[in-house]
Amino acid sequence: MGSETSSTKYFTLATFLLIPISIYFPSAFLWIKPYVQLGIAIIILGAGITLTFAEFKNVWHNKRLLFLALVLQYTIMPFLAYALSKIGHLGPTMMIGMILTGASPGGVTSNIMTLLCRGNLPLSISATFLSTLISPLVTPLIVFLTLHKTIEIELIPMMKTTCIMLLLPLFLGIVIKSIFKDRIKKVETGLPILSLVVTLLILGYIGASNRDLFLKGSFGILPFVALHNLLGLFLGYMVAKYFTKDRANQRTVALEVGMQNTALAMVLAIKFFNISAAFPAALFSLWHNIIGINLSRYWSSFIEKKSETSTRPVIND
Repeated sequence: MGSETSSTKYFTLATFLLIPISIYFPSAFLWIKPYVQLGIAIIILGAGITLTFAEFKNVWHNKRLLFLALVLQYTIMPFLAYALSKIGHLGPTMMIGMILTGASPGGVTSNIMTLLCRGNLPLSISATFLSTLISPLVTPLIVFLTLHKTIEIELIPMMKTTCIMLLLPLFLGIVIKSIFKDRIKKVETGLPILSLVVTLLILGYIGASNRDLFLKGSFGILPFVALHNLLGLFLGYMVAKYFTKDRANQRTVALEVGMQNTALAMVLAIKFFNISAAFPAALFSLWHNIIGINLSRYWSSFIEKKSETSTRPVIND
């Protein structure tokens, strides 16, 4: 127990130290760029080894929580982005970045954090896939309603990336699990540490690759970006508590709601507006990774202390 607490503290310290290091010494992390998708794919492959096709069938058979996560994703986060922008008088450019972040679908980051906090991974992956699938329709609609601007999202390139980083490695992992069964137990035990290390490296790359944005941007919007994420997590968790008593499902819905596909938000900002509008998304990317890592570590250690009896969440409660 003590080693777990110590480990959590070290990872918390590492996440905060990575930011200034990656921004002021970008060369230490820019080499990661060609391996980002590969690193994520390896994590998802490892996650697949812990799962079965039956668990995904159960998620889709009992759709209540799946569609709850989807609805909350596209209502809570856009509303918070709009409300916080108005309350903070952030100005047109920063408001654009906030809205694009809030209107984006869930990302693979939420799947990794769900894995780390022992949430319902099949539910998380299914929700991310669905929110990505409908984003070419929903995201432009939200942007039009809030900003009165028109944008377009190309479905095929986005789904191609989703398949490479998420669906294909997941499928391979489940197949490997079905073939080798109990012989891969040792791989499962090392998966959380591997996921954390890869996530920290990616966090460093995010800081390094967006160095100019961070150096030129105004960090006065940080409280609003932080609130956007934290309120999303909190409201997602509280609403989920009304629909399910299973804590793993509550954690999963919270992460799906509060964590966004910030890479898409940055691309849309630069393509349809200007590079300054990408700053809130870049800042959100750093913030939600830091919070996600530490929240997941806290939840995971809390589970160990409470010695939860169930190791796999049940979705139809």
